[in-house]
Amino acid sequence: MTDHDPFCIPGTEASWLKLLPDGTATCSLCQTVFENAHRTDNIARHASSKGHRRRLEELGLVESGEDYRDAPPPCDFDKVARRKPGEALRHGCPGIGGAKKVLKMMRCVCEAMLQIDSSLLQEAASILIQLDARQLRLCIRFQAADDDVMVRRGLLGFEQIESLGHQDVANGVQSALRRFCTFNGEVDVEKLQRITQRIEAINADGASDVQLSLSALRKLWPSVKVVLRDSTHSARRILSRPWSAIDAIHECFQTAISGEGAMARLVQASPTLARLFERLCHDVTESPASARRIKNLAMRKHRFDSAAKPLGRFILFLEAHLLLALSLSSNRGHDSCQHGVRFLDWIDEDKLLIL
Repeated sequence: MTDHDPFCIPGTEASWLKLLPDGTATCSLCQTVFENAHRTDNIARHASSKGHRRRLEELGLVESGEDYRDAPPPCDFDKVARRKPGEALRHGCPGIGGAKKVLKMMRCVCEAMLQIDSSLLQEAASILIQLDARQLRLCIRFQAADDDVMVRRGLLGFEQIESLGHQDVANGVQSALRRFCTFNGEVDVEKLQRITQRIEAINADGASDVQLSLSALRKLWPSVKVVLRDSTHSARRILSRPWSAIDAIHECFQTAISGEGAMARLVQASPTLARLFERLCHDVTESPASARRIKNLAMRKHRFDSAAKPLGRFILFLEAHLLLALSLSSNRGHDSCQHGVRFLDWIDEDKLLIL
């Protein structure tokens, strides 16, 4: 057993749980009897009970004077923080408590992490703030380095903003900073000032409104030395025109991927066709790739790199696309019948080589 084992007596490898021949169990320290020895999840909670913790203090197994009655032991916080992905808080945590208790413990863990990050930021030598606004949600991240060039990265906060205008973005950043420096409902003004005085660089994408917000923040934060423009976003737009440079390539791309009535758009727009396409991909045996749930062929026309998914899946699951077009062409009463017929009339070896 380890110190993290709820059945282990602190500081020893012995267990306080004693199994009895009649199928019951008892605590060897406080003599509590458990009727069903097989319910180990309920018995484990006894380690956090007031009577058990008080008995440990009386026996000198834990330091006296510490109030264990108001908070769970550290090992319980460790279990809650390290719960497996997919384990919802509403299900609680076995051996610790139900959803209400676990949610409160998670809030304590998050509050502790927030205090650690804020303490590190106010002692940092230099701070970089990064902004990303999308669908009226603003994400603010930070990178901080101390005098020994030890770098720490983290999330400063999320903010809901009224619009993507530069003033709303700037207000959202300031609101996130105030929330970051708020403890017990009060803003630590001194800590907020120390953090803002150490911000030397701010970074965001090339959108005009966001860049205007950076200019407004630079006026509020005199310590800012560099305003960066994230050029990777604009690079995705620069490459969005080559499809129309060559007529043959443009025709293939429009007919197969992005144009009205293209197979990729039909699959993405219709849940029924998406389910049919998923089954066809699963049944195809000649495909160089195997997948059971292929039905996402979405792309954004203004993002060049987003076309990689539908293009790649068109080539990998070409047989499924052909079977889908055959199915549509044979269903005369379906609205997409003409699209299937037109695709089959259009496709040939030359078009496939271009794609």
